[in-house]
Amino acid sequence: MQSESPPPTPASPPRKIKKGGKTKPGKKRLKGAKADVSASLASEPIAIRPKPRRLQRPATEETNDPEPQYPPVHSNTAGRVTDQSEAHAINTAQHTNTLTTQLSATTRKRVTEEERLARDAEQYRAAEGSKRQSKKSSRALNP
Repeated sequence: MQSESPPPTPASPPRKIKKGGKTKPGKKRLKGAKADVSASLASEPIAIRPKPRRLQRPATEETNDPEPQYPPVHSNTAGRVTDQSEAHAINTAQHTNTLTTQLSATTRKRVTEEERLARDAEQYRAAEGSKRQSKKSSRALNP
Protein backbone atom coordinates (compact mmCIF):
# COMPACT_ATOMS: atom_id res chain seq x y z
CA MET A 1 0.00 0.00 0.00
CA GLN A 2 1.40 3.16 -1.10
CA SER A 3 0.55 6.42 0.63
CA GLU A 4 -0.01 9.22 -1.75
CA SER A 5 2.25 12.19 -1.06
CA PRO A 6 1.88 15.48 -2.88
CA PRO A 7 4.54 16.18 -5.50
CA PRO A 8 7.50 18.20 -4.12
CA THR A 9 7.01 21.94 -4.71
CA PRO A 10 9.91 24.33 -4.68
CA ALA A 11 9.98 26.67 -1.67
CA SER A 12 10.48 29.80 -3.80
CA PRO A 13 10.52 30.40 -7.53
CA PRO A 14 14.02 30.57 -9.07
CA ARG A 15 15.49 34.07 -9.26
CA LYS A 16 16.02 35.77 -12.56
CA ILE A 17 19.68 36.33 -13.28
CA LYS A 18 20.29 39.85 -14.53
CA LYS A 19 22.85 40.31 -17.24
CA GLY A 20 25.08 43.33 -17.67
CA GLY A 21 26.97 45.65 -15.38
CA LYS A 22 25.68 48.22 -12.95
CA THR A 23 24.41 51.52 -14.25
CA LYS A 24 24.89 54.97 -12.81
CA PRO A 25 21.92 56.22 -10.80
CA GLY A 26 19.46 58.08 -12.98
CA LYS A 27 20.67 56.42 -16.18
CA LYS A 28 18.70 53.72 -17.95
CA ARG A 29 20.55 50.66 -19.18
CA LEU A 30 20.35 50.27 -22.94
CA LYS A 31 19.29 46.86 -24.20
CA GLY A 32 19.72 45.02 -27.45
CA ALA A 33 20.79 46.82 -30.61
CA LYS A 34 20.88 50.21 -28.86
CA ALA A 35 23.53 48.91 -26.47
CA ASP A 36 25.72 47.79 -29.38
CA VAL A 37 25.50 51.22 -31.04
CA SER A 38 26.30 53.10 -27.82
CA ALA A 39 29.26 50.80 -27.13
CA SER A 40 30.68 51.49 -30.59
CA LEU A 41 30.18 55.23 -30.09
CA ALA A 42 31.92 55.09 -26.71
CA SER A 43 34.99 53.48 -28.27
CA GLU A 44 35.40 56.31 -30.79
CA PRO A 45 37.42 59.33 -29.68
CA ILE A 46 35.39 62.44 -29.03
CA ALA A 47 36.22 65.38 -31.28
CA ILE A 48 37.29 68.34 -29.15
CA ARG A 49 36.28 71.66 -30.61
CA PRO A 50 38.80 74.49 -30.34
CA LYS A 51 37.78 77.41 -28.15
CA PRO A 52 36.44 80.35 -30.13
CA ARG A 53 38.91 83.21 -30.28
CA ARG A 54 37.91 86.46 -28.66
CA LEU A 55 37.46 89.38 -30.96
CA GLN A 56 40.10 92.00 -30.38
CA ARG A 57 38.87 95.55 -30.26
CA PRO A 58 40.34 97.75 -32.96
CA ALA A 59 43.05 99.98 -31.56
CA THR A 60 41.86 103.57 -31.40
CA GLU A 61 44.40 106.28 -31.93
CA GLU A 62 42.56 108.73 -29.71
CA THR A 63 43.64 107.02 -26.49
CA ASN A 64 46.53 109.07 -25.18
CA ASP A 65 45.72 108.21 -21.56
CA PRO A 66 48.61 107.49 -19.19
CA GLU A 67 48.89 103.98 -17.78
CA PRO A 68 45.94 103.10 -15.57
CA GLN A 69 46.44 103.68 -11.85
CA TYR A 70 46.39 100.41 -9.96
CA PRO A 71 45.76 100.18 -6.24
CA PRO A 72 48.90 99.88 -4.10
CA VAL A 73 50.39 96.45 -3.57
CA HIS A 74 50.50 96.74 0.22
CA SER A 75 47.31 97.86 1.91
CA ASN A 76 49.00 99.43 4.94
CA THR A 77 50.89 101.96 2.82
CA ALA A 78 47.52 103.56 1.96
CA GLY A 79 48.40 104.58 -1.59
CA ARG A 80 51.53 106.53 -0.68
CA VAL A 81 54.10 104.26 -2.28
CA THR A 82 54.12 102.90 -5.81
CA ASP A 83 57.58 101.36 -5.77
CA GLN A 84 57.65 97.90 -4.25
CA SER A 85 61.09 98.28 -2.65
CA GLU A 86 59.89 101.40 -0.83
CA ALA A 87 56.80 99.54 0.30
CA HIS A 88 59.02 96.74 1.61
CA ALA A 89 61.15 99.25 3.50
CA ILE A 90 58.04 100.82 5.03
CA ASN A 91 56.71 97.41 6.03
CA THR A 92 59.97 96.44 7.71
CA ALA A 93 60.12 99.80 9.48
CA GLN A 94 56.58 99.38 10.75
CA HIS A 95 57.40 95.86 11.91
CA THR A 96 60.50 97.02 13.80
CA ASN A 97 58.47 99.85 15.34
CA THR A 98 55.97 97.37 16.71
CA LEU A 99 58.80 95.21 18.02
CA THR A 100 60.43 98.14 19.81
CA THR A 101 57.13 99.20 21.34
CA GLN A 102 56.59 95.65 22.57
CA LEU A 103 60.10 95.53 24.03
CA SER A 104 59.73 98.90 25.69
CA ALA A 105 56.39 97.81 27.15
CA THR A 106 57.99 94.75 28.74
CA THR A 107 60.88 96.78 30.14
CA ARG A 108 58.38 99.32 31.43
CA LYS A 109 56.56 96.52 33.19
CA ARG A 110 59.79 95.38 34.82
CA VAL A 111 60.68 98.90 35.91
CA THR A 112 57.24 99.55 37.27
CA GLU A 113 57.32 96.28 39.19
CA GLU A 114 60.63 97.21 40.83
CA GLU A 115 59.42 100.74 41.52
CA ARG A 116 56.18 99.38 42.95
CA LEU A 117 58.08 97.14 45.35
CA ALA A 118 60.26 100.06 46.42
CA ARG A 119 57.20 102.31 46.89
CA ASP A 120 55.42 99.64 48.90
CA ALA A 121 58.44 99.31 51.18
CA GLU A 122 58.61 103.10 51.62
CA GLN A 123 54.90 103.31 52.36
CA TYR A 124 55.21 100.49 54.87
CA ARG A 125 58.12 102.23 56.61
CA ALA A 126 56.25 105.53 56.54
CA ALA A 127 53.17 103.87 58.00
CA GLU A 128 55.24 102.27 60.75
CA GLY A 129 56.94 105.59 61.45
CA SER A 130 53.64 107.46 61.52
CA LYS A 131 52.23 104.94 63.98
CA ARG A 132 55.23 105.45 66.23
CA GLN A 133 54.98 109.22 65.86
CA SER A 134 51.27 109.16 66.61
CA LYS A 135 51.97 107.16 69.77
CA LYS A 136 54.69 109.61 70.79
CA SER A 137 52.52 112.62 70.00
CA SER A 138 49.60 111.16 71.91
CA ARG A 139 51.91 110.59 74.90
CA ALA A 140 53.18 114.11 74.60
CA LEU A 141 49.66 115.48 74.53
CA ASN A 142 48.46 113.24 77.36
CA PRO A 143 51.28 112.87 79.87
